[in-house]
Formats: sequence, structure tokens, C-alpha cells
Amino acid sequence: MGILAGHLGVSLNYDVLDFMLSFGLAIYGYSLGLQVGPSFFPSLRSGGLSLNVMSICALLISTLITLIIFFISDLPISELVGVMSGAVTCTPGLGAAQQTLSQISGNEKAVADMALGCAVTYPFGIIGVILVILVLKNILKKYSQTENSKKDNSGETPVLLTIRITNPNFEGKTLSHIVNSVNYNFNISRLRRGGEVVSPKPTTELHIGDYILMTTTQKSIDKIVPLIGERLDMKWSSVDADFITRDIYVTQTHINGKTLGSLQIRNKFNVNITRINRSGMNLLATKNLYLLMGDKVTVVGSGSAIEKVENLLGNKVKKLDEPNLFVTFLGVSLGLLIGSIPLMVPGISVPIRLGLTGGTVLVGICMGAFGYKIKLATYTPQSANQMLKDLGIILYLACLGLQSGGQFVPAIINGNGLIWLLYGAVITLIPMIIVGFFSIRYKKGDMYSVFGMLCGSMGSPPALAYTQDSTDGDEPVIAYAAVYPLTMFLRIIVAQLLITVFTVLP
Repeated sequence: MGILAGHLGVSLNYDVLDFMLSFGLAIYGYSLGLQVGPSFFPSLRSGGLSLNVMSICALLISTLITLIIFFISDLPISELVGVMSGAVTCTPGLGAAQQTLSQISGNEKAVADMALGCAVTYPFGIIGVILVILVLKNILKKYSQTENSKKDNSGETPVLLTIRITNPNFEGKTLSHIVNSVNYNFNISRLRRGGEVVSPKPTTELHIGDYILMTTTQKSIDKIVPLIGERLDMKWSSVDADFITRDIYVTQTHINGKTLGSLQIRNKFNVNITRINRSGMNLLATKNLYLLMGDKVTVVGSGSAIEKVENLLGNKVKKLDEPNLFVTFLGVSLGLLIGSIPLMVPGISVPIRLGLTGGTVLVGICMGAFGYKIKLATYTPQSANQMLKDLGIILYLACLGLQSGGQFVPAIINGNGLIWLLYGAVITLIPMIIVGFFSIRYKKGDMYSVFGMLCGSMGSPPALAYTQDSTDGDEPVIAYAAVYPLTMFLRIIVAQLLITVFTVLP
């Protein structure tokens, strides 16, 4: 609609348009980073390397296609770099290449043609990514891990089970002794001995024949059960009427970033915390797990004890509905500052910058993952975060369309516009199809992680927004954030290298 409006003559003041485009991209990038921050680094350790390898392959293929077109056509490298920048939606690469071309040749017409080539191919660079994702999703559905087995957080999902102790080695041993001797994470929230049910403390002794209600991870069940005893089906609600289970929200700012072990909730209040829900993800309550604002803590104990835990953690749900605007604007400002820092690369005359998206995504990730360490409560209500992302991407796309709409049709009708559009479509589609097909069909990659990687390799927030709407998980966002900084950095270098190597000096 922005392109159509621009073509029909709708226009805004250039400075206002440029500001709104940048502002939309900035708040989108920060909100995106903040959303995935808590789970980004664990996910990066498990699959970040392979995602970046695939992303670099897409970059190399698009560069190779550009060079092939250069050698078989009569188009100058300046126009083709502009076409490539639009096809892979990398405006920072365009800007760096323009500066390099100006310094090398001073040919202002070539610089302008480079920008026009980017403007013509950029819209399809966005639409093409979405089209490829849509096609791959339907063709390769049966090969995807996501479609064949629903995600359970890699076996880390907390599970409740009842075990009767039969191992004689545990006879008379305290709960803390068992926890330290078994190399798996678990919690014991209730213990039944005869007709009595208690909430065990670390000093509670266990005996053969005791029944325990345990919370552990899905992947640890087959190892823990044989070690302790035998698994049984038992309805605890009929034998532990004095105990209640309640969800308590962390809303006290001084609790933000503190570990469960340091709070000593079990020793002080004689209750047990079985699991933590953070942004829709269930986590096992271990002593080294830190609490963050907005965490939902599941507590088991007596009513009076749970009230004391509520006073400690806060449980003021209404407080969570209030977005922390100070932290939001602080994060966006830091992202803009970091994104504008010039980084000098040997052999490249123009400094490299992370740019609006790179800087704000990086700061958002760091604040979401480590903000608690500097006493920053970075919790943002899910609805508020979603609104910021949607507002940002809408402003960005609308302003981008208005900015290029006036030039789009004339460039296609006159001059090289139509051939630019054709070459741009080839540069957009072929790398994504090859890498996406290979990653899902042969590498058996998670479908939505692969789609997020493709969006990151193309630097396409709109395609990421489309992909994220198709799934309830954060896999696309995490994959996008994992590959975007390196790929964007390399695309900027590649654009400048193509200009430097293949521009004919006067």
C-alpha cells in the first residue's frame, strides 16, 4: 500500500519519512531482542554454529549469482550491487557501497543508479522471502522436526511423577544427601509415609517404602526412576488435603535476578517450588535458577506458608500490566548508539556499522538475558511487546513503500528497471530455495528455525514477522537473532569488495 500511495503522488517531508522509517525499525529490533534475550544464549550454544554456516552459504550463493550476471551481461557492477542490496534487503550494504564508489570514481550518476536498482528490487526482496517460506512450508512439511514431533523444549519440560523408594542405599539418607548424590535435576514437593503427608525439608530422612511426588525433566525420567525406586500412579489430592498448589508471580523488583537457592524459600517457609513459567516456557526449579520479573512460580505448601511466599515475591499481577517505559527507551537509545559506532576493517576504506536493526537487536538480547545483573527489571508485558513490534514493522514498511513508490513504476517502464527486477528475483529466490531445501530435507532442521535463519540471512524483519505469526514458539526469532549480526556484517563487506575489485577506474 505504501508503494501504491507513493506512485499516486502521496508524499511526506523527507526528514519526517526518514525518521519514521528509522524509528519503526529501531523499536521493532529492540522488542525482538528483548523477547528472545532469556533463551537466546542457550539456544545459540546448541545450534548457532550450524545456523550461521547455512546463512553464510546463502550469502555466498547470492554473491556468486551476482558475479555470474556481471560477467554474462553488460550491466556495470555498480548497478548490480544496488540490485543485490535490494534483493537481499541490505540497505547498510548499499550505503557502504555508495560511499566506496564515490571515493573510487566520483561518478554521481553511477551512485544514483545503484540506489535506484536497490529501490526497484527491494519490494520483491521482502515479498520473495515470504513466498519461498510459504512454498517450502507446504512442500517440506513431512521432513521437518517441528511437524513430525511437537516440541517439548528438548526434553527440559518439567514433569510430575510419583515414585516409591525401593533402593536400600537411600534408607535413612536426608533429602539434601540424595539431591547431591544424584546427578540429575529434580524436586521433591511431597512425601507420604503411612497415612501422613508432609512437605519435606533438606534435613528430612527418607526410608524404603516412602512415596514421593517429584518434579523432574522429561529426558531424566528413565534415568531417575530406576535409581530411586518404582514409578506409580497415585492421586495426591485424595491424601494431601492440607496442601495447596498456587501460582505466584514475581513482581518485587528486589527479587529480580536472585537465585532460588539464595532466597531459601523451602527452609524459611516449609514450602516447595516445583516449576517456573517464563514467557510461556516451563523451567525446573533448581537452586541455581534465577528469578525474573514476571516469572510465574508454582508453590506447594500450607495456605499460611504460601501467603508468606506471596508477600516475598509480590504477586501483584496488576503491576505486570504496566510497561517499563524507562527501560524500553534506555534500550532503544543504547541500541541506536551502538549501531552507529564505526568499525574499521583492514582493506575496507569505509567503516562498518551494525546499523539500526543490528544495534537494537543486540542491546535487546543483552538486556533480556543479563539486565538482572545490573538490577534492571526488563520485563515487558507480552501484549505491550507485541504492540511495539507490530507498530515498528508497520511504520517501517509503510514509509519504505512511500519512499520507493514514486520511482518504482517509472524505473520498470524506462531504462533497465525490468531487467533489474528479473535479476533481483533470481538473487532473492535461488539462495533461499537451495539453502532452505537442503537444511530441512537433508539436515533435518527444525522448520521454523530454518525460516528464521533465512529471514536473518536476508535481513528481512517483515518476513520474520510473517514467520513468527505461523508458530507459537520463539524458534524463528532466536534463529534470526543468531545469524543476523554476522551475515549483515559480511554483506556490507561483500558489497564494498565487489565495488572495489570490479569498478573500472577512469
